[in-house]
Amino acid sequence: MKKLLVVAMAALLSAPVVASTEVVALIDKAQSTRLQAAAAGFEWTKTAGLIKSAQKALKDGDAALAQKLASKALKQAENSLLQAQYSDQHWQDHAPQ
Repeated sequence: MKKLLVVAMAALLSAPVVASTEVVALIDKAQSTRLQAAAAGFEWTKTAGLIKSAQKALKDGDAALAQKLASKALKQAENSLLQAQYSDQHWQDHAPQ
């Protein structure tokens, strides 16, 4: 019984650590993608705020909220890169004729 209790406690204590490291990696990826979008001149205005909020949520111990915010920030950063790519490919369509 003691052995089972020790194993259960170890599993419970290790789960948040894994989740936190995954969230940190997600936040880092969102930040990196945001910087790529900024370098392309297409950074969206809300992305940096979402990343900052995700970092605060993680610091406050709310890994679930941090993951949700970081995922949203990553999606926005990826979409801004798609927008930059589209603009590079179709700029002629918007030039005066």
